[in-house]
Amino acid sequence: MRVLEFFNIDLSLSELKRQLSYDHETGIFTRLIAMCNKVRVGDIAGGVQNSGYVTLRVLGKPYLAHRLAWYYFYGEIPFGVIDHINGNKLDNRICNLRVATRSENTRNSKTRVKKYTRFRGLSVRRNKRGVYWRVNIKLNRKNIYLGMFYDELEAYKVYLTKANELFGEYMHESLRSDYTKYIINKET
Repeated sequence: MRVLEFFNIDLSLSELKRQLSYDHETGIFTRLIAMCNKVRVGDIAGGVQNSGYVTLRVLGKPYLAHRLAWYYFYGEIPFGVIDHINGNKLDNRICNLRVATRSENTRNSKTRVKKYTRFRGLSVRRNKRGVYWRVNIKLNRKNIYLGMFYDELEAYKVYLTKANELFGEYMHESLRSDYTKYIINKET
């Protein structure tokens, strides 16, 4: 099964609503029709895949639950990527979903743990004077060099300031809380 199959929604809205009920406050789909002996009316539809997303089958075809939630609630097939605002792939409440470009969705991804630094956007380098941190940020598949710093926290502050400027509302919530902690609270 290819990933693109999950993105295509070739299902009418009336058929979707005939098959499933969606609770926009919990983000959960439930079955309205018993498909076989194992599936009963009222059962929670779908399951978590290896990717971490909830998928469910309607008329034998797999769909990503967050894309169906958008379609179910707004009545239109989403163009582009549906982003989970809080970063939790299992949270399909409509208030946690928004349409985004792939680039915006990537900006809202979690920080990868690195060997020498716990901060996103930093890489460690060594020279004769010691260890320093190189700061880069990626925007539209291009690396933007922000400088070199001998203090890791100062380097991270530079990254956070630029991330806030470039990413705005699409900045991941862990970065947003760090921005508040290290930048905003230090200015007051």
